[in-house]
Amino acid sequence: MKWLRGAAFAQVLLTAYWILVTCVPLGAWNRQPGSEPILVSLRNGKLNTGAVTFFGSFLVPGALFLLGYIRAIPWLMWIAVIFDSVWLGLQFKGWWVPYIFGASEKWRETYVRVFSDSYRFLPTFGNHLAPDAMHFLLQFLLLIAIATGAIGLVKSSRTKDRAVTKSRG
Repeated sequence: MKWLRGAAFAQVLLTAYWILVTCVPLGAWNRQPGSEPILVSLRNGKLNTGAVTFFGSFLVPGALFLLGYIRAIPWLMWIAVIFDSVWLGLQFKGWWVPYIFGASEKWRETYVRVFSDSYRFLPTFGNHLAPDAMHFLLQFLLLIAIATGAIGLVKSSRTKDRAVTKSRG
């Protein structure tokens, strides 16, 4: 159960980070021209249903995992791990493929327009455009949530299988 507890903590951390970077203006950490943090949109009277839906949809995995953890419902936790895995896959396709193999001209234009003033941990060279720090940390947190969740769920199912086998034996 230690892995599942760690996974629940990882999901809370991931969800808290998502709330922070989508709601609060943090300067170059999350500044993206054309997309303002939810609290800024709310203050300016520009908050729309699409932004709220987008924001809320990424709260779902954390909520499902925590509900599954609290109520001991493994399939809810698996749904969260699968959702996070798809999310990480999309992040990998959007950020790491262009970084490793080179970005298309269209992505380069978007990158310059939206992410040129963002913090980065890795160097950008030629058409190999580094993920910004905000997305890099998001991807790291997703990886931790997926790994701890999957390991915890597999270990917990093995423990239950052994307990059932012993009680029948």
